[in-house]
Amino acid sequence: AWRRHGSQYGCLCGSHHHTGSRSSCALAVFLHWYLRVEQRDARHGMHFRAVHETFLHVLQQSAGGAALRQMLQRQEGLVDALSAAATVLKASGESRPRRIARLQSMFESGGVLSGLRSFGTPLPLPLNPTMAVSGAVPSRATVFKSALSPLGITFTLSPNASTTYSIIFKSGDDLRQDQLVLQMLRLMDGLLQEQGLNLLLTPYRVLATAPGEGLVEMVPDCMPLAQVLAENKNDIRRYLQKFHPDPAAPYGIVPQVLETFVKSCAGYCVAMYVMGVGDRHLDNLMLCSNGALFHIDFGFILGRDPKPFPPPMKLCKEMVEAMGGAHSSEYERFRVLCCEAFNIIRASSNLILNLLMLMSDAGVQDIKNEQDVLKVAEKLRLELTNEEASQFFQELINDSVTALFPQITETIHRWAQYWRS
Repeated sequence: AWRRHGSQYGCLCGSHHHTGSRSSCALAVFLHWYLRVEQRDARHGMHFRAVHETFLHVLQQSAGGAALRQMLQRQEGLVDALSAAATVLKASGESRPRRIARLQSMFESGGVLSGLRSFGTPLPLPLNPTMAVSGAVPSRATVFKSALSPLGITFTLSPNASTTYSIIFKSGDDLRQDQLVLQMLRLMDGLLQEQGLNLLLTPYRVLATAPGEGLVEMVPDCMPLAQVLAENKNDIRRYLQKFHPDPAAPYGIVPQVLETFVKSCAGYCVAMYVMGVGDRHLDNLMLCSNGALFHIDFGFILGRDPKPFPPPMKLCKEMVEAMGGAHSSEYERFRVLCCEAFNIIRASSNLILNLLMLMSDAGVQDIKNEQDVLKVAEKLRLELTNEEASQFFQELINDSVTALFPQITETIHRWAQYWRS
């Protein structure tokens, strides 16, 4: 939308951002980083640069705005330091333990990250401006296993507090599409909660800070489903029992934890189906110790998938087994919640489709035109009544689940293979 109408927004820059309120501060932070990313765009960069300069100039006109601009410069310093560290570590070609040791040494005096050890004045993070951090914890800095070697950095939230907030700095990934999917997920979560349905989703924060770099909020106490299964004899319930045992309850797990698992599975099944999220495997499904399941990494959406024969519903066999199997009361509850959520989201189809349409020229890889947005409209089956839509969604779940359990047809084999590749 900015690409089409940005020139009208120059006047907006000064109208709200120097009021000093928390929400206007957050808005200014997100606008600043959005403009900073988009001014690198080959076609529209000059236009965004002009808007950005106007925005910064207007901030400078008041004491509150000048302080805000100074804070934005400090945020840039933080991101630039992380970017420099990531570049050095990638180029080193060292083993992961050596890179972690080197990353931690960068916080020492004279190191590229030495300025992050302690901020004189707490700094609101670009990713989440409500979190003002006082400095990084060098001993908790890490490098993740993935091919792009993302950095994990933990900050303290105030000098004396034990509270921390951890982020991932990714370099080599365009995070704008992930940012969009998570914004849509946050929107869907809000729509569901307005109707009294809280499916305990985890719309963690993502912020692109350059076309190939960005920050991701690290969700605590979770691990990839692949690791959960590998360490717990392919049984999700064993994992949940370790943290929340209840010998008196069905399956030996605190009922609330199983309820969280069932609800979050339903919420993500619907949201991932609507957004047409592809490339699902057991490493980009995460499970928290409290039972909340969530998805990460949204490089393929709106039906794109690098693997052939993606099943319509992103549900794997182990998830169904954790609910007690396809004939359990928990599984039936899962199905009911899916249908409820699907109909609530369908009721706000205009809002969802209009927002996606506005994004269609935002440089997001998989949303380039009206045809892409129409794929979401097709998924919502707007021609059906609520009752028919529930029936449709039940069949979708049945087809996907039937495919997960031993049968002989080719489709079933293909869908089972999908989760292994």
